[in-house]
Amino acid sequence: MKPFIFKLFLVAILTSVSHAASPLPEGTHFCLPVDPAAVERLRKDSASKAALSNPGEPRTVRMIYYVPEGSTYRQEPIDAMKDAIQKVQAFYAEQILMHGFGLKTMQYETDSQGNPLVHVVSGIGRYSNYWDALAQIQDREGFDFNNNVLFIVSGTDDDVAQRNVLGLGLQLSRNGGWAILTPYIDPNFVSRAAHELGHAFGLWHNFNSSDYVMSYGPGQTEMSQFSAGQLSVHPHFNADSPIRGSASPPVVRLTSRRSYSDGQGSVPLKLEISSSHPLQQISYFVTTREPHFSAGANELKAGRILGGVRNTVVDFVYDGLIPSDRDGVTNLSSLRAHPINIEILDVYGNIGTLGLSLLHESTHRLIIPLDNRPETRNGTYWVAFSPDGKTLAGATEGSTSLSKSVRLWNTETGEHVATLTTDENRGYFDRAWSVAYSPDGTLLAYGSWDGVVSLWDVSTRTEIASFEHGGHDDRIYSLAFSPDGTMLASGSGDGGPTAMPHPIKLWDIAGRNLVGTLRGHQASVYTLAFSPDGGKIASGAFDNTIRL
Repeated sequence: MKPFIFKLFLVAILTSVSHAASPLPEGTHFCLPVDPAAVERLRKDSASKAALSNPGEPRTVRMIYYVPEGSTYRQEPIDAMKDAIQKVQAFYAEQILMHGFGLKTMQYETDSQGNPLVHVVSGIGRYSNYWDALAQIQDREGFDFNNNVLFIVSGTDDDVAQRNVLGLGLQLSRNGGWAILTPYIDPNFVSRAAHELGHAFGLWHNFNSSDYVMSYGPGQTEMSQFSAGQLSVHPHFNADSPIRGSASPPVVRLTSRRSYSDGQGSVPLKLEISSSHPLQQISYFVTTREPHFSAGANELKAGRILGGVRNTVVDFVYDGLIPSDRDGVTNLSSLRAHPINIEILDVYGNIGTLGLSLLHESTHRLIIPLDNRPETRNGTYWVAFSPDGKTLAGATEGSTSLSKSVRLWNTETGEHVATLTTDENRGYFDRAWSVAYSPDGTLLAYGSWDGVVSLWDVSTRTEIASFEHGGHDDRIYSLAFSPDGTMLASGSGDGGPTAMPHPIKLWDIAGRNLVGTLRGHQASVYTLAFSPDGGKIASGAFDNTIRL
């Protein structure tokens, strides 16, 4: 790969190639919202491949011109991509240097003469949108979305008229992502490429200035300090940033109140930050709101450069205003809940996050936040209060040891008071999916990944029984005690499309044995409830039925 060379004095970097193009259709959007389901499919497909056939060199932007079946190959998009990647490279370098983060930029793939290299992929079969193109580029051609950033031009000019969009960018992993544009070549093609590649490197929208390249629309010529700071520590821009992230990312915790009342003009945000590595910056994001086309996505509200400290306290003030809301409709009193996302970044590109909502006191009040804790970091599937209300049990995955999966918290203080641990050798399969207290509060049952129902003595926090023989062979999604506490019902994912109906098992608590099986559901049983007299059981399942 040819070493990167650029001049410090750049003139009109984002002035694109001078190609003729017909006017854009009215209402054309600059940046397509992300389809979460499509992203998850691509992420799973990529992760399932042991070794892709076209992996490429790490820390490299690779370029692809995708020609759908039935459309015509054109040289113009290839020429535009080669021109754009060099200008975007120089633009990023200038902005990072200007904001004081040093001489850094991305690399792109070159041919044997050192010129930008564009791969041409001819589509086969269906092409209805970007996602079809991405799937073929990954599955059929073997390009590695997890370890490269891909700059793709895909489709035909008809895509613009039919979908009214010009591009999409997304970071898929720490070191991988994509920017995909329609082959509509106009004077703003370079700024669009810089915008979508910014998304591929993990940047969110920033509407604080209409001149920022991460704002919305064509023609921006600047990058914000926080965007430049984030790029400067990304693995593609900084060889000191490892491709694999640290096992100990920065941690941020909110210590101020999450509620506000009528008459308040703003809400203070006090954040405690700690990190094992020097810290680069902290940014906080609000959610773009309708009718903006990017509604639902993060946009930068404010941030702070931290200059290498490891532990600090940062104060922000949230006024309820959304930068993209040019008409000023949104304010603190216009909404009852204000979602906010915090990102804390260290100098090696490791990111810690915190999601929260500021709530109006008339709506509901968050008493004890149990978020961003090691014991809940990997997910909580089911929670249950003890009958006296003093303890909350949660079926969780935990953080490091997956076998330690049932957590107990004091509901007055939020303190994590206990972890219920079973056989360490079961490891992954001991993850808890459901939990239930007996009516008198003396027993706690939980159901695991591998179809085992465990019964615990609450006072001693010891396992006293395990129901597995003749029971379930898949994860336990639901549990319920009868009102008199003599029976436990369990529902699971047993069975399958061609197997016998998914059963509900009935367990005798005193005898520690299976006493009955209820059949009828054709899919996993997710919820169970006894009637007050204990004579009936209601069950809800993924087959879209409730049975009594």
